Amino acid sequence: MRILSLRLIVALILGVTLVSLASSWYQVRTDKDALRVDLERKAETFGESLAANAEYYLQNGDKPGLERMVHRFSNRDHLLGIGIYDREDFPLVVTHDLDAVLPAIPPLLKNALAANRTETTHTRLHFKRLYILAAPLHAVNNSVAGGMILIYDTDYIRSQIFRIWGQAFAHIAGQILVIVAITLLIVRWSLAGPIRRAAQWMKALRTGSNTVPPAKDLDFLQSFAREVMPLAESMRQAHAAAETEARLRNEN
Repeated sequence: MRILSLRLIVALILGVTLVSLASSWYQVRTDKDALRVDLERKAETFGESLAANAEYYLQNGDKPGLERMVHRFSNRDHLLGIGIYDREDFPLVVTHDLDAVLPAIPPLLKNALAANRTETTHTRLHFKRLYILAAPLHAVNNSVAGGMILIYDTDYIRSQIFRIWGQAFAHIAGQILVIVAITLLIVRWSLAGPIRRAAQWMKALRTGSNTVPPAKDLDFLQSFAREVMPLAESMRQAHAAAETEARLRNEN
């Protein structure tokens, strides 16, 4: 019975764990993609607004105004730094945080200037997960006058994923505890009890008793009981014949 209980519990735990892990993995992937899409959308919207203002200052040759604008918008959520460059990749305005994270101009900016379009990428640099947006800045005649880089820290996405996995494992652990408890109760009430009563009945038959347990005491062993009844009757008759024969011998 213990082996049966253990096998049943292990099978249920494995089944529930696999299903829960698959569901959690799908949820994690969905949440991760949603967080990335949300960051990319915010970065794109902010980048368009910042590029329009940067182009205005560049066209007017107002570098102090460009510096004030960059530092004013550099405290956005998860934004590590902003860099404004001329078309020769010379830095015009670069925030201090950007210098610490990105000591050299990334190839992404060169690609954005060459293709005259916004380029983005998720990358890892110095053990930090980053999202980089590079966009060209245009002059009055719509020619490329420079470029802009926005760098976001995406470690918060990883932290959020770890939190989701932690919740998933806690949920799985709770399910396993409930499954073990319910399985043990079911085995005790629905298997161990009827089997114990059937064993007591067989023991009684072996000692010559013709007692038949109530139907509810045998539960799902009714089919077994119906097969055993003829054997029990044969055993009773044999036992009665033996007693009769022993009594007749004693009388003689």
